[in-house]
Amino acid sequence: MDLLNKENKKFKFFNLLRQPIDFIKIYIFRLGFLDGVQGFLWAWFSSTYPTTKYAKLWFLEYNKKCKK
Repeated sequence: MDLLNKENKKFKFFNLLRQPIDFIKIYIFRLGFLDGVQGFLWAWFSSTYPTTKYAKLWFLEYNKKCKK
């Protein structure tokens, strides 16, 4: 809800493409694959959180527009 109140934070389509980029960055470049399943899960959950956050922001913005 705080992101919706800040005027400089808006939903952008690029935020949905961020998950695969973050996953590759964490799993490959930060050597998460060396940790096996734990590294995979860490990379997956770490990359999923921002996508979920911005999807919720989009949902809140959409509902705010519809109520006007």
